[in-house]
Amino acid sequence: MNTAEKREWLLLGSLFVVAGVLRLFYWNVFFGWKESDYGNLAMVQGVLDSGFTAYDMNHMPGFYAIGAFLLSLIGDTVIASKSAAWLGGMTSFALTIILARHLSGMRVAVVVGLLLIIQPEFSLYSASALREPLYSAFLLGLVYSYLRNKWWLAGIMALLAFSIRFEAPLACCPIMAFLFLRRKRRVAIGSFVGFSLGVFLWALYCYIVYETPQFWSHAAGQNVETGLGMEATSTWEWIQNGFGVVMSLLFELLPSRVGWLVFIGWFLAPFLIDVNSKMMIPVVMSFGLVAVWLAIGFISQHEPNHNLYWKWLMPFVPLMTWVGVTVFGLIVINWRRYMKVCSWGALIIQASLSHVMETQSQLKRAERLYRPQVELANLIECNDLTDRSYLIDNIPERWLRRKPTELSMMSWHDLELSENSPAVFAEWLKDNNVAAVLWFRESWTKAPEIAPFLGDGQTWTHDELILEPTRKDLDPAGYGWVFYERLDGNFKRLPNCD
Repeated sequence: MNTAEKREWLLLGSLFVVAGVLRLFYWNVFFGWKESDYGNLAMVQGVLDSGFTAYDMNHMPGFYAIGAFLLSLIGDTVIASKSAAWLGGMTSFALTIILARHLSGMRVAVVVGLLLIIQPEFSLYSASALREPLYSAFLLGLVYSYLRNKWWLAGIMALLAFSIRFEAPLACCPIMAFLFLRRKRRVAIGSFVGFSLGVFLWALYCYIVYETPQFWSHAAGQNVETGLGMEATSTWEWIQNGFGVVMSLLFELLPSRVGWLVFIGWFLAPFLIDVNSKMMIPVVMSFGLVAVWLAIGFISQHEPNHNLYWKWLMPFVPLMTWVGVTVFGLIVINWRRYMKVCSWGALIIQASLSHVMETQSQLKRAERLYRPQVELANLIECNDLTDRSYLIDNIPERWLRRKPTELSMMSWHDLELSENSPAVFAEWLKDNNVAAVLWFRESWTKAPEIAPFLGDGQTWTHDELILEPTRKDLDPAGYGWVFYERLDGNFKRLPNCD
C-alpha cells in the first residue's frame, strides 16, 4: 500500500469514526421514532427470557435474536438493542464507502460518507432500537457478495436480510433476475436459495406456533386497515389515491431525504450507467428497494408524510446516496474546473442543509412526543409499588418491560367488560386495585372506545372513586394521552423520585 492509499484509508476511517461517535451521541438525545423503538426493547427481553424460542409473528426474528444475544452478554436491554442497530448502521456505512471507493472513486466515497454521517434516518435510526439498520447491513452484504461473485455469501446475506424484514425477497427479485440474465447465475441462485430457505423456516415456525404459515398476513392487513385506502368508494378512486401517494413519496419525500441533486443523479442512473458495469448491481438493487417501498405506499395508502415511510426508506438511503453521487460525478466530469467545483459544492451544501434541518425536526419531535412518556414510566418504576396495578400501554408499558419487573400492568386491549359504561369501568378499577390509568386519544389503543369519558383530561369521579389527571398531552399536534392517578381511599399521587 503506497502513501496515497494510506491517506485515502485514513480519511475514510476518520469519516467512519465521526459517524460512529455521532450515533453514540444520539443515544442520549434521540427519544425514538415511535412505539417500535420501545416495543423492540420488550421483545428483545422476551426472546432472551424464552431461551430464544418465542418470537412475535408480526415481527421477523433476526433483530430480536441478535439483540437478545447481546443482552445475554451485556445485561442491559437498552444498550443491547441499540448496539444491534448501531452495529448494523455502522456496517452499512463502512460497506457503502468502501464499495463506493472501489467502484466510483475516492471523491464519490468521501462525498457519500459526508452525507451519510448526517442523513437523518440513516443516523438517527442507527442510534435507536429499530430493525432497519441491520436490514440495511445485510442488503449491502448482499451487494458485496454479488460484486465478488460469492454465491455462498449471497445465500447467507439473503437469509439474514429476510430474517429482519420479510419483503426482502420481493425487493431483491429485480437484482436476482438481472444477475441471472447477465450470466451470474450461481450468485443469483445462491441468494434465491437463501431467501427460499428463510421463507420456509419462518413459515414452518409460524405454522407450529401460530397455526398459520402466512406470516405476512396480519402485518400486511394492519397496514392496509390503518391507511387511507379503506376510505375509497370505488376501485378507480383507490387506484387514484394510491398513485397520488406514490407520486408524493417519489417526488417530494424521497428527494427531501437524500437531497435533490442526489435524487436526480439516482433517477438518471439507468440511462447513464453502462449496463455492463458493476455499478448496475447497486443501481438495480436500489431501484428494487424503492419499488417495493412505493408498492407498500400504493397499497396501504398512509398519508405521504406518515412517519412509517421514514423508517421504511432508511435501508436504501446508503445505496441511493452512493448511486446518486456516482451519476452526478459522471454528469459533471467534463465540465470546466470552476463549474465542477461549484456543482459539487451545491450538491453537498443542499443535501447537508436538508439533512441537518430534518434531523433537528425529528429530534424535537421525539423530545416533545416520546420523552414525557419515558419520564412517566421512570416515575412509576422508581416508586416500585408492586402491590397495585396499572392500566398502561404503549411506550411507558414497553419501557417498563425492558427488564424483568414485578409491576402489575394491564392493557386496554386485554380489558373484558360486560359493557362500556362508567359504572362497569369504575367497578373494574376497584376489583383490580388499579392505581393509575393511562388513556390514549388514538382509536387503535381501544381507550376511546372503552372509556370515552376520560377524553377531556379532567378529574373523573364515580361514586367514591376519583381519577385525577397528573400528566397529559392533549395538544392537537401532540401524541394524545392523559395519565390519571387514583386519589380515593388509600391511594395517593406518585411522589417524584430523586
